[in-house]
Amino acid sequence: MGEATNKTLQSVLALDQTTLTRNLKPLIREGYVTATPGSDRRQKILRLSGCGNEIYGDALVYWQDAQKQIVEQLGADTSHQLLGLSDEILKLG
Repeated sequence: MGEATNKTLQSVLALDQTTLTRNLKPLIREGYVTATPGSDRRQKILRLSGCGNEIYGDALVYWQDAQKQIVEQLGADTSHQLLGLSDEILKLG
């Protein structure tokens, strides 16, 4: 995503503000995510740091492998249906 605000991340990750804040704190503390003030005092601009990008790249390989295994085990049609149902469930919240 590049950089994002708390509000944008809440929407993309389908998390409430409290959960997002609780999950971001250790990532910021460990230096994986940087937070800079936005145009509004309540707003933070969030971005992966250099080491955060490295870890993301490492994790992405495993995520893609897991997705491939799901498609292989469930089949392309069922995997596509599952993703569609997940999107519909998110719209309910």
